Amino acid sequence: MKIGLLENNPETREWMAAALELLGHRVYIHTTGASLLEALSPVSETTLLPYDLIIVDLNLPDGISGQEVVMRIRSTTTTERLPILLISDIGEHEIGHVKARFPSIPILRKPFRLQTLIQSIDQYARTTLTNGSMS
Repeated sequence: MKIGLLENNPETREWMAAALELLGHRVYIHTTGASLLEALSPVSETTLLPYDLIIVDLNLPDGISGQEVVMRIRSTTTTERLPILLISDIGEHEIGHVKARFPSIPILRKPFRLQTLIQSIDQYARTTLTNGSMS
């Protein structure tokens, strides 16, 4: 699976990328929201998406926030159905607000175990394969 990873923390980014690559995924790292959105921008209705799944950190220090990235992805017809997994170290109260805003997007709260991440990705893959839409 091709995974776009938007994470600004170098330690988190590196362990997630290494673990996912060991499991056979191809991981494309982005450290800013602008970088991820730029990678998705050349996508037209006749082009394939560059990723099968994106993982977005909600807490990005500069520029575009994780929530803004998700809003922009969901507002474009070519990317509105791109599966997203959110990760964050925000508190329960803030997570409640994010879940209300994006009810269909799962959120993993940091720190999370690698097994939890793998289960979330596997669940997405099973759902996608069942629906026949994985590239």
